[in-house]
Amino acid sequence: MKDFLGYDEEDGSFYYTSNEESPLRKAVYKIDKKGKKNQIDLNRQEPIRPLFSKSMKYYMNKFSSLDTPMLVTLNDNSGKN
Repeated sequence: MKDFLGYDEEDGSFYYTSNEESPLRKAVYKIDKKGKKNQIDLNRQEPIRPLFSKSMKYYMNKFSSLDTPMLVTLNDNSGKN
């Protein structure tokens, strides 16, 4: 685990970033209260620092690279834009 992002009290889920798939790529994950883990950043762009809403229902994702200007998306907690 790289960064703990938050806890959803309503459904008992934890959100965090990790590079468990590749040491070169950080991704956002959700673990529910039963221990089921899902990767939720479905757009496959590395989050710089995802910012979750207080309710943990939405997050803002920022991405940029040498070839891509700053791209900001608003996603729900399943990763959909």
